[in-house]
Amino acid sequence: MIYDIRVKKVTKFGINSDLLQKSKEYNINLFSTLEEIIKEKVETRKIKSWQGGKQRVHRII
Repeated sequence: MIYDIRVKKVTKFGINSDLLQKSKEYNINLFSTLEEIIKEKVETRKIKSWQGGKQRVHRII
C-alpha cells in the first residue's frame, strides 16, 4: 500500500486564479486530481528509491 486512504487532513494551498477558473470551466475536481497526481509521484519516487537500493546491494555483492 502506498498510503493509508482512510486518513484525511484539511489543507490550504494557493493556486493560480486563472488555472482555478479553467478547472471550474472543465469540471475538474481539484482535490481528487491533486491526490491522484501526488499518488503517482510518490509511487514513482518509491520505485526509484527501491531501484537505487537494489543497485547498491548488487554493487556490494
